[in-house]
This record gives sequence, structure tokens and C-alpha cells, in this order.
Amino acid sequence: MSLELHPAGHILGSAQLLFERDGRSLVFTGDFKRRPSRTAVAATAPPAEILVTETTFGLPVFRFPRREKLEERLIAACRRAFEEEKTPVLLAYGLGKSQEVALILAAAGIPTVLHGAAWKLLPEFEAAGHAFPLSRAYETGPAKPGEALIVPPTCARTPVVRNVKRRRIVYLSGWATREASRADFDADVLLPMSDHADFFELLEHVADTAPRRVVTMHGYARDFARILTARGTPAEVLPSGTERSGREDEGEEGS
Repeated sequence: MSLELHPAGHILGSAQLLFERDGRSLVFTGDFKRRPSRTAVAATAPPAEILVTETTFGLPVFRFPRREKLEERLIAACRRAFEEEKTPVLLAYGLGKSQEVALILAAAGIPTVLHGAAWKLLPEFEAAGHAFPLSRAYETGPAKPGEALIVPPTCARTPVVRNVKRRRIVYLSGWATREASRADFDADVLLPMSDHADFFELLEHVADTAPRRVVTMHGYARDFARILTARGTPAEVLPSGTERSGREDEGEEGS
């Protein structure tokens, strides 16, 4: 049996697994996305007989804007907060999303203060060639006027955020497509910036991989399998308890 790693586009260092044996092949995606980003190598779609894929956002309602549009909206939200003499509080997962956001804002000349969960991972990103000249650790002091604070969504109702008296909260996640996320995180701005493939990227990945069979897992696995089967690609749910109905977090485990 042979094993090859192919870029997954999810976060820095993420990979898909291609197994081959006796002329047969299987691709396992894990978390992935096809949209470009500043920190992850773009995903590829190695052909395989069987595709085992995540389906976190496996419903048509999940369609994310282009990266350029999301970056524009992020920068605009921060600048509006500054104009209102407020601190932009950006709710972003500590692994991958926080570093991506810090790089986007640095390119716009906006300094950032990073929660420890994100700050401690910067050496790995710097080793991969990414620089964070406008970022500092939250431990060095709370955000000052003109700085944006980046914290994990789990901090939304903790003193780290509550102590910022004048704040504008931006929730960055694929789940921001749901209006209910506004109440979940006391968010002023919902920005569907995801490290996962949306529904249409999932379809594209299946088409490019051209498998004879698809196995779905995580998120809307049963729904996506049903949709694929109706479109002519046999699909089934991985029987491992990874399928869940309704909302589930994009994940501190790897967003």
C-alpha cells in the first residue's frame, strides 16, 4: 500500500490522504477548503475510486463569499469600530483563523492583539514564512485605541471581552451564515469566513476527484449523501457516529 499527502487548504500544514493498493485508490479529506487563503496551500483534488469527505457545511444554504470580499468586509468592520471609538473584537478560532485574520489586517495597516491560544502558535506560522509585525500578545496588555482584539469564540462572554467597555464584536465562522449566531455570540457583525468547504465547494471536489463512490462524515453527512446520490454519484454516511444534525461548532479542534 502507498500513502501520499495532498494539500487540503484547511489551515497551515493540513493534508488529504491518498491511499493506493493493487490499482485501487481512496482519498480521505479530513477538514478542507478549496478557496485560497494567506496561510494554507491550496487544496488539490487527486482522482480516486473512493472519496471519504467531511461535510460540515453540506447543505445548499452554506455558500460563502469570495475571499477578497470577506477581507474587505473585515477591514471595513474594524475601521468603522475605530471611527465609533470602539475596539473591534474579532471572534476567530485560535488555530488557523486567528493567524489568517492577523495577516489580513496587517496588510491593511491595522495592529492586532492576539489571545494566548493564537499567539502561542505564531512560531509555526513564522517558520512557514509568515510575518506578524503588527501583532502582539494579549498578555502584554489589553487592546489600545486603534488595535483590534482577536480571541476565540469561547471568550465571547468572558472578562477578556466584557472588560472592553466600548466594543464592536465580529464573529468569523462559516456558521455566521446563520442569523442565530448573532445572539449566540452577542455579535454586531456576522462574517462567514470559514476554513471549511461550503456546499458548492464540496460538489466541485466530488466532481474533480471523480470517485465511483463517496462516503460522507461530519456535519450534514446524511443530507449531502442523499443529494449526491440523487445527482448520480452513489454516496453513504460513514457509520462512526461522526454525523450530527443541526449546528455544530466549526471547531477549536481545527477550524
